Amino acid sequence: MPVIDTLGKRQSDVIRYEEPTALYSRDTATAGSAIALGQMLTIANGTATVTPAAGTPNAVAIYDAANGEKVTVLARHAIVNESGLVYPVGATAEQKNAMNAAIAEVGILVRV
Repeated sequence: MPVIDTLGKRQSDVIRYEEPTALYSRDTATAGSAIALGQMLTIANGTATVTPAAGTPNAVAIYDAANGEKVTVLARHAIVNESGLVYPVGATAEQKNAMNAAIAEVGILVRV
């Protein structure tokens, strides 16, 4: 009988590398809406919101969170798998590339 993986998406699907020293790569913020693992986020004034297709993300969610809950994010010095990222619905290839470039500016590199 075949074994079926029913665990769903995992952090290892998103995170390829993060700085191991004192959780340097991570930050927390309050979720401004429902957030899923791997979503591109914009954090401002301590609130994390899902970045729209034309937006400029500065973090990647590494846990799911409901509106108002604390969410842990990668905010710097990390490498993520592109296949694990959640882009906004309808985002074009050009918008995805722009979002990848935006998070690269804060030190989060996207790899295929």
